[in-house]
Amino acid sequence: MSSSKAELSTCHMPDMIYGTAWKGNDTERFTYCAMQAGYRAIDTGSVADHYDEEAVGRAIRSAIADKIVKREELYIQTKFSWYDPGKEGGRDIWAYDPQAPLTDQIQQSVTSSLRRLRPGNEKIRGDESEVDSEAYIDCLILHSPSPDGSLSKTHEALQLLNSYTPHPIRTVGLSNVYLPDLSSLFPRPDNKADLQLAIRRGLDPSDHPPLRLPSVIQNPFVDHPKSHLPTFDREVRQFCRDRGIAYQAFHILTGNRYLWNGTRPGPVTKLAKLVGVNNPEALFRLCCDCGMSCLNGSRRVSEVGSCGPSEQKKILMWRESGEEAGRWWKVCLDGLREWIDEGRWVTEEDLENALRKLTEKERHTGGIDE
Repeated sequence: MSSSKAELSTCHMPDMIYGTAWKGNDTERFTYCAMQAGYRAIDTGSVADHYDEEAVGRAIRSAIADKIVKREELYIQTKFSWYDPGKEGGRDIWAYDPQAPLTDQIQQSVTSSLRRLRPGNEKIRGDESEVDSEAYIDCLILHSPSPDGSLSKTHEALQLLNSYTPHPIRTVGLSNVYLPDLSSLFPRPDNKADLQLAIRRGLDPSDHPPLRLPSVIQNPFVDHPKSHLPTFDREVRQFCRDRGIAYQAFHILTGNRYLWNGTRPGPVTKLAKLVGVNNPEALFRLCCDCGMSCLNGSRRVSEVGSCGPSEQKKILMWRESGEEAGRWWKVCLDGLREWIDEGRWVTEEDLENALRKLTEKERHTGGIDE
């Protein structure tokens, strides 16, 4: 593929993303299996504590060489993480010199990621600053705002990451971020409250030029009584809808077990029974149609394909199989939306009632309202 800026990849971000965190020595094998199972989006990171970016790159090159996928069909994203001296492994796990200025840290990290995730199998000669001219990354995510609470540093990091777009970095994202930080970093110019908040938090517009909006926000999507995180990340998801930003969700299964383990029947369990799929597959499909891309990081080879793109097609085919399926799909989707957006739980009995009302409405109007 040409490295010319005029010929950039236009790969669309798929709604199912394979997450490679915490795979250890199985990272390469699992990532390869994920692409075999139909995944075309891969999430990784540059810090070798719970990511193995090098192994992900080997898997990508193997899948390309085996003609499973072409590079332009893939959406590959990685991360820049702030230095944390308390992490196990010391300096060796970082892709940059922790003592270097932030500008150099980001340059070293970007260069390392491009080398590791390059599409070709050729060995790269020369010093560490040299990269394959064919290499690019679809999205580079800032793993979190600055851990010391400095939004000025976060602003600087995002500016530096944006300087690498549109080549060799296509887009920039932000992770583990919540509404106060987002409103301060990306204030609406006509909103006095946003601008005042930004100034109070050290981001005076006279010293900090406006940032380009991130292409992606990646956050935990959880509803757990012991979690300190916002319920279903409602505020940030609304921020993304209002500003045209793609929202990526992780911890969908681990943070919401009651939605799919059968203890609380509702839209997910009903859809799974109707289609003949397992509950997690139904949850992922409904979440995708609620306007988010979903990270799934199965840790067993036998489960890598479960909930993945190939399995999701079964639900999509069922949805289009007839009018009755279309009605059931609508009431299940609306039911999940009521819960995750408004906090109103919808039981399977409620869904039956909603279906009857929808069917009656169709008799008078002649179709399903989208």
